[in-house]
Amino acid sequence: MNAKELALKLFDDHIDMAYTDPKGFRKLIMDTLREKIGCSIPASATHYNNAKKSRAPIEGLGRLPSGKGKGNKTVQLEQEQLLECFSTIELVGESVGRTYSYSTVAEAEKEANSRLNRHGGVWLVIKGMGPNPGEKFKLESGEEILCQNPVSNSG
Repeated sequence: MNAKELALKLFDDHIDMAYTDPKGFRKLIMDTLREKIGCSIPASATHYNNAKKSRAPIEGLGRLPSGKGKGNKTVQLEQEQLLECFSTIELVGESVGRTYSYSTVAEAEKEANSRLNRHGGVWLVIKGMGPNPGEKFKLESGEEILCQNPVSNSG
C-alpha cells in the first residue's frame, strides 16, 4: 500500500475522530504515515491534505474562512476560539516543520524547550494555531509570536 492509499484508508477508518478532535485526527494520520511509510513531515501533511480534499468537507477540519465582508459572527467566534490555543512551531528555513498545539502557554513553552534541547533548531511559541507543517511560515490575523527558542527554567 502506497502513502496515498494509506492516507485515504486512515482518513476513512478514523473519520469519527475528525468531528470530536480535528487536530488529533490530523496528527494521528500524519504520525501513522511517517511511522509506516517513513515519509517526512511535509510529505505526510501533503498526503493528509490530499486525502481531505478527496472526501466531503468536514466542519472543523482545516483553516476557517476569513469571513471578511460577510458579517459572519459564527466564523468570528470560531476564529477567536482558535486563538485561545498556543502552538509550538519548528522553523526550517522559511517553512514550518513540526507543530504542536496546547491549551496553555506554559505547555507550549515546555514543549518548545524540550524540542530545542533534543533537536536544536529554531522553535517558536505562538498564540493561535499557526500554519500547517510544510507551509511557508505566515501568521494569520490575531496570531502572534510570544517567544523564540524559549529557555528552560527546569534546568
